Amino acid sequence: MPICKAVYLPEGISDHCPIKITFDDNSRKPKRTFKYCNAWSEHKQFLKVVEAGWNILIDGCKIFQVVRKMKMLKRELKKLNTQSFRNIVSEANEGRTALQNIQEQLHLDPDNLELQQTEREKYQKLEKSSYLTEIYLQQRSKANWIRLGDENTRILEPFTIEEVKKAVFSIDINKSPGPNGYGSGFYRAAWRVIGKDITEAVLEFFQTGQLLKQINVTNIALIPKVTNPENTSQFRPIACYNVIYKVISKMICLKLKQGVSQIVAENQTAFIQGRTMVHNVPICHDILRHYNRKTTHRCLTKIDLRKAYDMVS
Repeated sequence: MPICKAVYLPEGISDHCPIKITFDDNSRKPKRTFKYCNAWSEHKQFLKVVEAGWNILIDGCKIFQVVRKMKMLKRELKKLNTQSFRNIVSEANEGRTALQNIQEQLHLDPDNLELQQTEREKYQKLEKSSYLTEIYLQQRSKANWIRLGDENTRILEPFTIEEVKKAVFSIDINKSPGPNGYGSGFYRAAWRVIGKDITEAVLEFFQTGQLLKQINVTNIALIPKVTNPENTSQFRPIACYNVIYKVISKMICLKLKQGVSQIVAENQTAFIQGRTMVHNVPICHDILRHYNRKTTHRCLTKIDLRKAYDMVS
């Protein structure tokens, strides 16, 4: 949101003070935040860049080490982006035009060996740039174009290294990153280098119960529910968490999922694996079918819960 100023006006004959809000259209644009690009992992020097920026000695607890390493690694990844990925979309468009021009010339002179060689080179270059552009646009649009014991005892069992990795790799690489800018695509691509530190940091949280504020922080994005929103109720707030926070939350949810169906009543059909709210529709039909058979007064109440959230504390 742009910088705005709120002025509380006199209440007059009302019991509320009106608020006048003015927006500064000439305000300076905020500094762009760092966001990891999945296409970076396709660069042949990607893992070397990550290793150079990650394998440094930092004092402190495991999760503090991870936070510091990620912050210092941003500088190297920004350099990689500037050198090789700044103009990938325009390069793909230019390469497509260049290939088209060569092919048009080749149609007029099909036996020209020099044109044939040039076409092969342009084709290979366009194939690479188009692939990187597809990854970049796919991440921005968040579209999934390409898809390839006892219950109580299990809940009390400590988390394992395999569970941490499973949680990390279960997060879609095109999900919006959190405030630190690193999406799950970075964790997957660089897992060979950073996996040990990430795993130890997550497992340390479950041992100590302490989480740094740099991890437990979110970006709030307002998604409009209608085409031309006019008030705040027409926006849907979306919280963008850091991946480590998502991993911890996902691991807790998967652990609770093992026994929650035995705790929640059977008439609760939503948010329980194996149950669906559609089952309530035929039940409601059966109730209403015989609703007016008796002469007594009756009523039907529909409750619409807005801004309802489920929380685990």
